[in-house]
Amino acid sequence: MDYGRLTEAFNGFINWVLINGSSDYKKFCLSCSDFYDAETVARWVIVATLRNVQELDLQFSPSNAFDLPYCLMTSKSLRVLKLNLFLHVLKLPRSIGVGRLTSLDLMLVELPDEQLPQKLFLNCPFLESLSLVSCVLNKLKVLDISATNLKFLTIDNNCMGLENSDAEDGLSKSKLKFRARKLISFKYLGPLAQEYSLDNLSSLSYAFFYLIHGF
Repeated sequence: MDYGRLTEAFNGFINWVLINGSSDYKKFCLSCSDFYDAETVARWVIVATLRNVQELDLQFSPSNAFDLPYCLMTSKSLRVLKLNLFLHVLKLPRSIGVGRLTSLDLMLVELPDEQLPQKLFLNCPFLESLSLVSCVLNKLKVLDISATNLKFLTIDNNCMGLENSDAEDGLSKSKLKFRARKLISFKYLGPLAQEYSLDNLSSLSYAFFYLIHGF
């Protein structure tokens, strides 16, 4: 089969749907592996945002780092963002607004430095649920999670079997620090972090820990 022709045809089909649609989107889900470049995916995301999408689920493998479109961080309608980059780097726009996200799920995403999560979480003041699953975190000296309204936190670095060995390191070289006075549920799977700094867990009612890699 000529996958080049198939992907080009499907590209045209998606464009046709986006252009001819008139109503707002409740959910936009795209899973396309490495068939389309980041610029193409970003254009579709921008259109979905213009249609006041409430939930965005992206699963694709960019050839390089993926620059999160600026519109996602300023959208007044977007509540749920799910992002799977297949172990590629996530970058934020230079200027970043305040979004209204209540749920953020990052899977197989590489966070290149500690400034990115700090900047991301601080600009999502309505965030209630955060999930980091099989993400590359070993380049962070500190994973600092400060979210006033955060209620559910999952950090899952049970990455055995992945080709990228950096993902398996988890937070074994890092410090985990979070301040979330409304936190109800905390799940942690992975290697022990170097250090922990946890402030004000008075609302916590459920905690689950699963330590791996022989620790």
